[in-house]
This record gives sequence, C-alpha cells and structure tokens, in this order.
Amino acid sequence: MKLSGWGRYPTCDSEVLRPADDRAMQSCLQAQQTHCIGRGAGRSYGDAALAETVVSSRHLDHFIDFDKGRGIIRCAAGLSLDEVLRVTMAEDFILPVLPGTRFVSVGGAIAADIHGKNHHQDGCFSDHVESFRLLLANGEIRHCSREENPELFTASCGGMGLTGIILDASLNLHKVPGVLIHNRTLQADCLEDCIDKLSANANSKYAVAWLDCLARGKELGRSVLYLGDHAAQHNKKSRYRHESGKLMSVPFSTPGFLLNSLTMGSFNKLYYSLQSRRQKEELLPYQR
Repeated sequence: MKLSGWGRYPTCDSEVLRPADDRAMQSCLQAQQTHCIGRGAGRSYGDAALAETVVSSRHLDHFIDFDKGRGIIRCAAGLSLDEVLRVTMAEDFILPVLPGTRFVSVGGAIAADIHGKNHHQDGCFSDHVESFRLLLANGEIRHCSREENPELFTASCGGMGLTGIILDASLNLHKVPGVLIHNRTLQADCLEDCIDKLSANANSKYAVAWLDCLARGKELGRSVLYLGDHAAQHNKKSRYRHESGKLMSVPFSTPGFLLNSLTMGSFNKLYYSLQSRRQKEELLPYQR
C-alpha cells in the first residue's frame, strides 16, 4: 500500500505488517530478510517511517498500569497521546510534553523525542520517560532506562526507530488543576520585539510564536505570541471533558500554484491583523 508522512510527501509503496502483540512482533522481525522500520501513527513530517517493509505498532494499544500515587502510567507504544490523555486527564494528570497534535503514538513520541510549547521549562519528551521495552532487530527484548541499558535508552530517545521497535513505556505525569489553560495573546511588531517579549514571558508554562517571515523592512518577523498556564478548575461539573475537536475540514489538496509569495503574504497579513481583534486573555480547554 502507499504510505507517506503527515506532509504526504514523499510516498512509498510498502508492505505493512500489523502484529497483534509482542510475540507476533518478535516473529515479524525474526522472519524479515530485508530492512524494515517501525511505524506508529504516521504523523512524522517526512520519510521517517517509510520503507519497503513497515512494521506497525498500532495494535499495541493497551494500558498496563496507572500508578496515581507516583504519577506514572505504563502503556503499549501503539497508543496515541490522545488515548493516554483520555485516561490521565480524568485524574488531573497531563503528559508533561505534548506536540502540536495529540494524535502521535507513544512509541513515535519517544523515537522522535518530540518537544512541546513548554520546551524552555520542561525539556523534551524523553526527559519524562521512566523506561521502555525495546525489541531489537534479532528479536531480543531489552528493558531500557537510565539505570538499565542506559546507552541503548539514550540512543533510542530521538533514534527515529533505528535501534529497534519500542513495545511499551512508563511515563512520568504532571499533576494539573484541571483541563483549562489560561491563554494570553500578544502581538510583536518585528522579530526583535518578538524575542524581547518571549524573554520577558519566560515564566509562562507554554510559549509559542507565529512569525510572518514574508513581511519586509521593519515588519520582518512580526509575530503573534501565545502564552499559556494551567488554570484553576472553576466548574467541577466540567472537571473533565474530552473534546473530539470540531475542526473545519478541507476535503482536497491545495493546488501548488496557489502557494506563492503573493497569496501567502496576503494570508499572513490578514492573519496578523485579525489577531488584534481577538480577546487578549481567555480560558481554553487544553486540546485547543
């Protein structure tokens, strides 16, 4: 079947193996005569999980343990962060590091060592991984942590699946007041102003900037900054509500000729101007 990453380029004709459990995963690797790569949810930007033979972890989708006292959850690597959050947020625990989408797999998050909007405070995903089990190319399973097989642990965090396939992992969680984020929106006139405002707000838990890189002159790098902190949960009845996300869907690919400096420059100018009309401070569910 044809596979691609999130960006849908490049594509690759692949044989996709979907083992149902650890033992079947071992058998898959031991039977392979050619190179293969592990694949989670397929949300990598490029060709990270593309090969002639792909071994999918999506059937490794079960929870193993949730230690609420220590704030640690152990789960199979094929679960998405969204599925993990459905369980942990009901108990006011959040994954310490989340990327721009919650629809990546746990194994993929470790393999890519993803970062979030709180990188300046909490580091990468791997900083909060307690341990994981790794299936090597020869079918051997190794338990990896900072104390046990530490070199393999370090090499696999950000190793893009080249050291083996992650079967399951134990993750440290952060306790939060609830599902709401207090969001502040700021505008910056140029790149220098953006950097100054990011520095001035370094105490914000989450910080990210949208930059207009097509603006020219003094407006080069004009930005919209989004700053967030966990807010106290005011409404106990809405203590946990997992939004499915009613997002606008575009059922076609934008023709390439529409993506040029004129159209994108116009879009950036409109986006930047619209932010001045937005509410400067608001409470948002964490999914937003």
